[in-house]
Amino acid sequence: MGLSVSILFFWLIDNISKIFIHEYMKTIGLFFKNKKVQTVIAVALFLAIWQIVAYEYNSILFPGPIVALKSFWSIITLKSSWPHIWASTYRVVIGLVIGAGIGTVSAIVTRYFSFLDTFVRNVLYPVFQSIPNVCWALLFVLWFGLSDTTPILIVTTTTAPHFMINIWEGLKELDTSIIEMVSLYSKNRFKILTKIILPMLYSYIFASLRSSVMLGWKIIALGEVHGAVSGIGYMIHIANENYRIERMFGWTLIIAFILLFLDKVVFTYIDKKYFLKWKMIQ
Repeated sequence: MGLSVSILFFWLIDNISKIFIHEYMKTIGLFFKNKKVQTVIAVALFLAIWQIVAYEYNSILFPGPIVALKSFWSIITLKSSWPHIWASTYRVVIGLVIGAGIGTVSAIVTRYFSFLDTFVRNVLYPVFQSIPNVCWALLFVLWFGLSDTTPILIVTTTTAPHFMINIWEGLKELDTSIIEMVSLYSKNRFKILTKIILPMLYSYIFASLRSSVMLGWKIIALGEVHGAVSGIGYMIHIANENYRIERMFGWTLIIAFILLFLDKVVFTYIDKKYFLKWKMIQ
């Protein structure tokens, strides 16, 4: 009798422990499948690798994440730093607006005029796309000197081709049957463009804008290093000249955090709030 009770007791313990371990492992599995948890782990892993490499290298040329973050904090808490951040922001916005205008208009006119189609595809687009950014930077410095114009135009020449290629792809995907049907009732090309074609291109324009903003912020530093006396790129150049590598990392982190904020917060919100609904309606 005592032996049977002992066997039953151990059997119950074994099954309860199996159920508990199974549920525990299931909970752990769900925990690690969470995207936010995966992001935190990925960031922690990146910082750990960065710190290990910096520790092994043991040189002021490669500061660790703690030193870089301290430099970042000291920069953003200085009032004198913010005019440089605003200067870069202004140049990116203006350059992006001009680039978006050139790229969008150039792509759309190819639909209506065969000569302009040849000019844009065989001359304008290759010129923008094939010339390296550093060459543009040096040319603009020679032409316009150290001014806002140089970094603005570098952003323009870099972002315009992205709008061209994305909108060309959008024009290929247009539902021509809708346009043909509307054309039967209206011969006003401008009205058809603004009321029918452009709304059908919204997702492509948004994709162009998103990628161009990212690219514009990446390229602005190059323009300001070569052709400005203010801005984030200029401050990176000054830090390099003074051998303040940690300051270079700090200013670079400012660009990185701006890009992360724009991509993960601003554009993600716009995409979910407006374009996801628009796509569902379509």
